[in-house]
Amino acid sequence: MIISSPMNNGGILHPAHDTRWIDEATVLAGSYLLLQKGFTGQTYFSRGFIASQALNDELSFEFYLDSGTFDFKVLGNTELANGIIEWKLNDVVIVASQDWLGGVVWNVLKTESGVVIPTPGVQVLKGKVIGTSGSVYRIPLTKLWFEKTA
Repeated sequence: MIISSPMNNGGILHPAHDTRWIDEATVLAGSYLLLQKGFTGQTYFSRGFIASQALNDELSFEFYLDSGTFDFKVLGNTELANGIIEWKLNDVVIVASQDWLGGVVWNVLKTESGVVIPTPGVQVLKGKVIGTSGSVYRIPLTKLWFEKTA
C-alpha cells in the first residue's frame, strides 16, 4: 500500500513512503504465517508471526520505493518468550539484532534511522530469526514501514 504521493526521479515515479502489513509477507523459511485477530490492546487489533517459531524462520516483502534516506519502523509487541530478528534490505543488513523479548507490552514501535536506499525501484526486505533471549523464536508483528527523511 502506498501511503503518499510519489517522487519524480528522472521521469520515473517512485513512492517516498511505503507500508507493509504482516499478512503481506512471503514466508521463505519456516511453516506458515499465523495471523491473530482481536487483540484489543494492539493497534489494528492484530498481529502475525511464522507459526513454526524456529531459528532461521524467514519472511520477505517486495515494494517500490524512491532512493534516499529513510526511517524503518516496525510495530509489534514484546513478550517474555519472543525472539530476535535481523532485517536486510536488498541483501544489506539494516538492523543486525532487533529483540522482541520483554514484558507483555502492546504497540511497541522500533525505529532504525538512517537507512539509505541508493537506487529507486523494487526493494526487497527480508527478516530472519537469528536468536532468542527467551524460550521461543516468535516475532509478533503488525506492520512495518519506511518514511523518507532526506
